[in-house]
Amino acid sequence: MINMPHQIMINATPEKVYDAITTTEGFKGWWTIDAKAEPQVGSTAEFGFYNRQAVFQMHIDQLVPGRLVEWTAQHDMPG
Repeated sequence: MINMPHQIMINATPEKVYDAITTTEGFKGWWTIDAKAEPQVGSTAEFGFYNRQAVFQMHIDQLVPGRLVEWTAQHDMPG
């Protein structure tokens, strides 16, 4: 599997960004309203797109509130 680290500059506090990328409500606010996620290591977040024609699942590997979020995709990306 390919490692895809991302770094994006955002004008918000680390706590606000952390909430946006670890919670259902956070994801629904900026990515997709078809989101299920909880900030718990070992859980699986799920994101649906295009009326669930595309569904992505991410295993939550590591969380450090306000500092780090690490996921592993549970599928291969289309080629």
